[in-house]
Amino acid sequence: MQCEQGVDFFVEPLSNQFLQDNYEDNFVHHMCMTSAQEAGIPVFLLQTNTDLDLSRGIQTDDINGNIFDGDLQTNAFGAKISFQDASQVEQFPESVIDLAVRIGDSSNKRQAFKDYLHFDPSGARGQHIRETLYADFIIFCAAKSNARLPFAGVMEVIAILQRQEHKMPWKSQRAELVTPPPQWMLGRLLQPTEVIGGRLRVLAEFREAGLHEAKSLVDYLCLWMRGRRGRRGHGAGADTAGRFAINFRAQLLLARQVSLDFQECCPDIDILANDCAVLRDGLAAANVALPLSEGSSAHCAENDRIAKRRELGFEYVPIALFMQAQHLMILDFTCCLLESNQGVDAEFKAIWESLPSRGEDMTNASDLKTLKPLTHTLAEVFTKCLINACRLSAAASK
Repeated sequence: MQCEQGVDFFVEPLSNQFLQDNYEDNFVHHMCMTSAQEAGIPVFLLQTNTDLDLSRGIQTDDINGNIFDGDLQTNAFGAKISFQDASQVEQFPESVIDLAVRIGDSSNKRQAFKDYLHFDPSGARGQHIRETLYADFIIFCAAKSNARLPFAGVMEVIAILQRQEHKMPWKSQRAELVTPPPQWMLGRLLQPTEVIGGRLRVLAEFREAGLHEAKSLVDYLCLWMRGRRGRRGHGAGADTAGRFAINFRAQLLLARQVSLDFQECCPDIDILANDCAVLRDGLAAANVALPLSEGSSAHCAENDRIAKRRELGFEYVPIALFMQAQHLMILDFTCCLLESNQGVDAEFKAIWESLPSRGEDMTNASDLKTLKPLTHTLAEVFTKCLINACRLSAAASK
């Protein structure tokens, strides 16, 4: 049984126009499918919260028609909300989905439930919500610890409280809105031998690129970018509308700057040639440079501390930053722009025009300001390391 949250699990790693942060999803999927095939047993998928990340470049119509038989839950949690007393919380959430994320990530769960839901998980009411086991478990966790709570679980609690006409400290801009419970799906996953041609939308591309055989994260990222070369779909920009649109534009703007800076120093250099030699050396160098850079050293040190506390001897890999949704398109956009036969500017324009148009009050600068300093540092370090790798390669070939 594989358990997944969000439909990014169904997104092809090579041919989809935009990447998803499903590194662990795909590896777990490969291992589940391999083990089940060897044992001769079926594999099932328990999937919830389909609405999560739908606007991150996931082709909704494709997923809806081919996976959910036209019953995919969409736009259930994007409804705008407003707090009756905005002074209650700092930078209050603006939508139901942002609200659930804020509560799940809060360092003080009991206080977050009180501030955002007017609900005390350790109070008498919290012990008797009694509608679903999942919601009860989330409330129990909030009362007993400050561990991170899954988004889908918080949404279950919100939906139940609304159905019970609990008075929230906020209201929806659509007065009649009652948040629906997150959609759940149970299905059997087919093995390649059960499908004509053995083509499964995720597993086939994952194995085709050799991602399951990667020996390191540098190797994985290089295989991934090489596998996507000439395979990226087009026309999926409409599925980036919503809360991720600004982030996509900002990452694309950073990637254009990375690409232009690289081309200025290393014209006509293919970073994926010779087994991705330049990209491989650039990523390896970035792995060393990030813990030493002013804008990323504290982040790397903290992650290394947490990792070693949880698993003795664990080796933190700083370029794992590229596996996070707010960063991974910088790498992919850069590779896409540099490999384009039309040139960086023309490819940039084509991608930009496929994204939802922004408001008149937004500019390139305002888009870029939405990114955290860590993201800017990552792009700067990557640029320098990629250029240096190119120069070292050129010097070695003379």
